[in-house]
Amino acid sequence: MNNIDLQNIYTDNFNLQEFANSKDGNRIKLNLNLVFIVQKLRQIVGPIHVTSGYRTKRFNASVDGSPNSNHTKGLACDVQFDFTPWNRESLIRILKFLGFNNVGFYWSGGNVGKNLTWLHIDIGLPHAGEFCVMDWDTRGNMIKMEAR
Repeated sequence: MNNIDLQNIYTDNFNLQEFANSKDGNRIKLNLNLVFIVQKLRQIVGPIHVTSGYRTKRFNASVDGSPNSNHTKGLACDVQFDFTPWNRESLIRILKFLGFNNVGFYWSGGNVGKNLTWLHIDIGLPHAGEFCVMDWDTRGNMIKMEAR
């Protein structure tokens, strides 16, 4: 991938700096399709805050990320938005339709369907061989994984 100027490439609602949280400067690896698909999601759900985008391997390790994380490949981000009007199944349908391959729901207290804290979305290879949905508690413990 080419090095890019993060301030000058953007969609209607995002600049690439929002996806660059590596803490290692302005050179990042980022698949621009991810940015464009997140923009499409924003047009459906409203304002989105990208809490984690591209990570260097060093930064990924510092946040206890998976060693094979799609964040380190520029294919993933974690987001927050107003989850109130959306149930889990509606979000799954929307995210699959938009072209995400892996979705991780992070639930406060580990109660699936209650208190969604953040959402991991990525366009990497599907973990289950097809569209993959994972539910996690906020400590990083997987509750369940299913292929759709």
